[in-house]
Amino acid sequence: MRKAFWSAVLAGVLLVGCDKQHDPDPYTPPALPTGGIRLKVTPLWEGALFDKYTTYNNVMDYRVQVQLIKLYLSDLHLLSDLGEHHLSDAELFKLTDGSSYVDLPAPAGNYTGLHFGIGVPEDLNHQDPTQYDANDPLSVSNGMHWTWADGYRFVVFDGRFDTLGTGVGPLPELFSIHTGMDTCYRELTFNALPITIATGGYTQVDIKFDLAKFFYSATDTIDLEIDNQAHGANITLAGRLSDCMAASVSVQ
Repeated sequence: MRKAFWSAVLAGVLLVGCDKQHDPDPYTPPALPTGGIRLKVTPLWEGALFDKYTTYNNVMDYRVQVQLIKLYLSDLHLLSDLGEHHLSDAELFKLTDGSSYVDLPAPAGNYTGLHFGIGVPEDLNHQDPTQYDANDPLSVSNGMHWTWADGYRFVVFDGRFDTLGTGVGPLPELFSIHTGMDTCYRELTFNALPITIATGGYTQVDIKFDLAKFFYSATDTIDLEIDNQAHGANITLAGRLSDCMAASVSVQ
């Protein structure tokens, strides 16, 4: 009896030992932290930080106060000698209160530039906005979709102005220029822009819009006394603003 008992105990020990040998390792090594870019978008006025409470004089010496500025940047790609890395389909930035940023993951490495569009590209512009959840930049909850036009507002640029540059007190006139429609989409590529991303780190890339230049370019000047409203119907003015905006951008 005693011999049989110890034989059973030994068999149990061996069985437990075998089971432990075949147990999967419960330890899972942590994934390497991702890196990427922090895309910071900043509004300026003639090179200085924009302040929504400040009344500025624009290129025509009109007193101007910008009260709302929102815009989409889309089809964001990092460029490299080996090709492109897609960062995001679309991101929405509200710049009324100053800079806004988003963190976009990307593989570690050396990159040579950045590509993006101002607005929403045609393949996304006519999608159903209700398919996106509330936190998505293209969600209908952001109030940037023109349901009647089957497309998005690309840029919202609203404020007040006074044609008397030496005037004082409240600004009497309103301007509200909203770009949209596929013809207002503008693509920009910035080459020779070295960007190095390390594993686990986010490298900041600064995109700056000079709002003073929204009113003029090398070939055009927007006169707010005449050109102050665009909500889909005034495609000519929306296109002119789109061109001025594209010329106002700097990246570093």
